[in-house]
Amino acid sequence: MMASIVGVLTSPPLTQLISSFQDGVSEAVYAIQHCISSWHCIDGVHGRLNQRPKSVKLPWLSRGGGVNIHMDELESIMAVRHAVMAPLLTSKQVSLLHDLLATDTYARALIAEYAAFYGRLDLFKMVLQHAQGRSWDYVHKYVEYSTRSRITMESVYTGHSKTYRSTTGSLHQLAAYHGHDCIVEALRGTNATSYSIENAWGGPDEYSDIHVAAERGNIAHLNFILNNIDRDGRTKTSVEADLLDAMASEGRLQIVDALCQHGVSATTRAMDEAAANGHVDVVKLLYENDSKCTTAAMDGAAANGHDDIVRFLHVNRTEGCTVEAMNAYAARGNLAMVQWLDENRSEKCSPRALSAAASSGHVAVVEYLVQHKLVTAAAPALLVAASHGQLSIVQLLRGNFPHLCVAKPLQVAAKASHDEVVRYLDVNRCECCHRIPLSDLVIAKKPSKKRMRR
Repeated sequence: MMASIVGVLTSPPLTQLISSFQDGVSEAVYAIQHCISSWHCIDGVHGRLNQRPKSVKLPWLSRGGGVNIHMDELESIMAVRHAVMAPLLTSKQVSLLHDLLATDTYARALIAEYAAFYGRLDLFKMVLQHAQGRSWDYVHKYVEYSTRSRITMESVYTGHSKTYRSTTGSLHQLAAYHGHDCIVEALRGTNATSYSIENAWGGPDEYSDIHVAAERGNIAHLNFILNNIDRDGRTKTSVEADLLDAMASEGRLQIVDALCQHGVSATTRAMDEAAANGHVDVVKLLYENDSKCTTAAMDGAAANGHDDIVRFLHVNRTEGCTVEAMNAYAARGNLAMVQWLDENRSEKCSPRALSAAASSGHVAVVEYLVQHKLVTAAAPALLVAASHGQLSIVQLLRGNFPHLCVAKPLQVAAKASHDEVVRYLDVNRCECCHRIPLSDLVIAKKPSKKRMRR
């Protein structure tokens, strides 16, 4: 009998199991506890849509004492946690996590973040099991509530002093990163955890779960959130229009469609920037959803050569454009669209159109603008054409505006060594420069100093 007892107690499996504990803690669990001491709870997630002055160098604000990290950092942060967690989760010792989750609130929050990010529903349910009847933002010895309703800090007594540790505030955002509906459902179905849905709402310095899902392109999860928005006590006005505007600007058609379908309203920036960036399908979708725009929409589309959008806005919107639309087409030498705008719009162009076309040598456009009297102030255009050596343009403008003085055009052409332009202007002088020697004419006079009155 004794021999069999000794045999069991000294068996290799039991010896190995006993040896894996230090001070009553499994080696795998001990490794997690050791690493967790250097990790930080993620109290907020921000991204490129959160705007603040470049001069601000302070860390991004968080609602508690955790960290508010950029969304691009999540993958690397969670990879570190995975390297520590994976050995335990793939072993038969995973049940040992129960003791850690039951006794260490900080570890529970960090492991919840890991489970939410990777969609480990089994592990997340284990966390929720030990969170029942307790608050996420607590330690049972002391609770410190801040003046902001969503911030609480964990207070841990160490001897006679108190140190504060934050808890997690971004489980919804972490679940949204890969689109894990199951995590959100588990949170929603466990009222006893007192983990507030308000944590998902975000703010000026942090993303909401909707922002994360949208930027990541997780359409299914985005629809899941939006379909349950009323059930969760949120209002559609809590979904800020800046997200829809940004997605429209980037041409994210499916995201824009999902947001519009759930009643999110865009500002004029959405169609303005979608038009400027050439996203015709987004422009049409916004139009169908009664979104509005400004003259910047057609101006921007023209500036970037999106002719189909210019025509669509002309037919379907009433905001119109400014002179900048034709100016842009003239600068690029697009005679067809210059003519189309002239025939269909009343805004026409400014003298900059003629100067821009002249500097680039767009003879046909310059000729059209001159013949149709769209620009009558040709002096700046003649000057810029001469400085760029555009002889054909100089000849065209000089022929149509013989009254223009050639002094300054001669000077800039000579300075830039455009000899052909200099010879042409010398032969075709204006009346006021007719008797001045060329050597004097090409030298720019220095402005006389004004006498100071005493």
